[in-house]
Amino acid sequence: GAEFVPLVLRANVLWQALEAATGQELLVQNGGLVLLDAADQADSQGQGAAFYRQTVDCARRFGIAHQLLTADEVRQRFPQFVLENGGEAYLEPGGGILFPERCIAAQLSLAGENRAKLQMDEIVTEIITDSAGVVVRTNRSQYSAAAVILTPGPWMARWARTICGLGEAHFAVYRQTLYWFALQENQPRFSPEQMPVFIWNSA
Repeated sequence: GAEFVPLVLRANVLWQALEAATGQELLVQNGGLVLLDAADQADSQGQGAAFYRQTVDCARRFGIAHQLLTADEVRQRFPQFVLENGGEAYLEPGGGILFPERCIAAQLSLAGENRAKLQMDEIVTEIITDSAGVVVRTNRSQYSAAAVILTPGPWMARWARTICGLGEAHFAVYRQTLYWFALQENQPRFSPEQMPVFIWNSA
């Protein structure tokens, strides 16, 4: 959605700055490809077509460099994808992948170098706000601050109830199923140098 694009654009700047500050490779911009099957392209009301249109609209609105490819152009440039005639694709050269574990380690390292105090393996049990700021209680200690940033991830629903006093109905956590396919032998055409990350909207 359009509301996320400014965040992503700013994040790209910050990832590159973090790479420069730490000397670590965190971001690989090997391109991002969104493929739309012919059947989904014909179904203008389908989710695949809506997602594709929204992607193109956001790119145009925010001036993000991109190309629109026909099915034939996709097959010529990226033979890894067999897109039938009538399909189309959106290619964003600046898209790519992050190495999450490496990113987290780099962020913590840089924070420590800039005098941040890192408290690991503590469980937040209560957050209290008053006129002076915020008090965070954990299973080990208590901390006072002017403000806090909450990033509980998949524990958000439980936090909403026990820490923030909100009903769990405010948040829903969904399982994202990932599949990994091992190659039987080295295949250079599936390497980041030759293949972009992709989203394939398929019926």
